[in-house]
Amino acid sequence: MVIQCPLCSAELIYTVFYRSLVIVIGLVMAWGVAEALRIHDAMLSFTFFVSVFPSLIVANRLLAVVASPRYKKRDNTVISLLHR
Repeated sequence: MVIQCPLCSAELIYTVFYRSLVIVIGLVMAWGVAEALRIHDAMLSFTFFVSVFPSLIVANRLLAVVASPRYKKRDNTVISLLHR
């Protein structure tokens, strides 16, 4: 996700630490859903994978409320086909 800086119009992205924290919190929440439903064995993996995407969205929103997102300037060294 690329965000434009309101002051200098530079392209900003989330830091690696912030993205990693969102992923860890989301995976723990998805595992918690499967454990709360007391689903084990083969169904654990299905329930886990179904609940990963919604839990990542909730984790991103939760972390944005609790701790403000950290941004860094985007490196333009990577070639992108969709870059204008």
